[in-house]
Amino acid sequence: MTKQLHTSDLVIGGTLFLTLLWNGTCSLFAPGWIAASVITGLNWLVFVVYFLARRDRLVGRLMLLGGIAGWVELLADRWLVDVTRTLVYQPGGPFVVRSPLYMPFAWGVVLLDRMTRIQYANCGDLSWDGRDDGCEKAGKVLAPDGGLLAG
Repeated sequence: MTKQLHTSDLVIGGTLFLTLLWNGTCSLFAPGWIAASVITGLNWLVFVVYFLARRDRLVGRLMLLGGIAGWVELLADRWLVDVTRTLVYQPGGPFVVRSPLYMPFAWGVVLLDRMTRIQYANCGDLSWDGRDDGCEKAGKVLAPDGGLLAG
């Protein structure tokens, strides 16, 4: 049995595709913080528009959680930059605490994107093929794209 695609699938898959496309293109031209800010802003725009259009309460809650986690992450960045000196950001662009301004929003996107993928791939809700193995399939989808985004 094949899972019918829903709007949430298209939104989640679309954000991954846009992010990979933008990151790949930017790797050729090295535009730095501007590119990171643009792709982060576009991802948030897609999720906000989806939330407003569909009133998807799960996405709304995950947006809030991702946003809070992104700002809390600034504490870890400060420690890595100032104490351990194992994190170095390129100069340029606006900074908040010791991180580029786009960073809390970028972490919010990462968390929001991954959590919605896991939820909609089926860790309890929707199933790709009617069986209860959606979490395993979600892991198979998330692992490669996580490697591509991090690499």
